[in-house]
Parts: sequence; C-alpha cells; structure tokens
Amino acid sequence: MQSITEAFGLQFIGKKAAYALSQGLGVIACIGELLEEREGGKTFDVCFQQMKAFAGKLIACDFYPKLDCLGFL
Repeated sequence: MQSITEAFGLQFIGKKAAYALSQGLGVIACIGELLEEREGGKTFDVCFQQMKAFAGKLIACDFYPKLDCLGFL
C-alpha cells in the first residue's frame, strides 16, 4: 500500500501546507506510519520525517506575527 507521502513526497506536502497558510487557510498536519512501519519499529522515525517536512517549510512569524518570529526551524 502506498501512502500519500510516498505518492507526492514529503517536501511537496510541506510546500502545500505553507502555501495554504500563506493564503489564510488553517492546516492540520496529519501524520502517521503504515502498519508495516509500525510493526518494524519505525514509528518515531517515520513520524519525525513527516513533521520535519512540515516544519522545514513553516516559519511562525510568516503566519502568526504575534509569536515574535520564533520560527519552527
């Protein structure tokens, strides 16, 4: 079974989230591993890479200036 991250790539999904936020939309980052990855003990690694793809494209001050430009990098 192919996940959406495999189909589109993590960086592409991160760019889409950043674009949606820049247009004033809210984004919920839904992450998770495949059953095979969970059974293989790769849950943390898979989820970390997925969150890293989002965080690498987002800077807090770009979307929430009141956060004093803390950033997610």
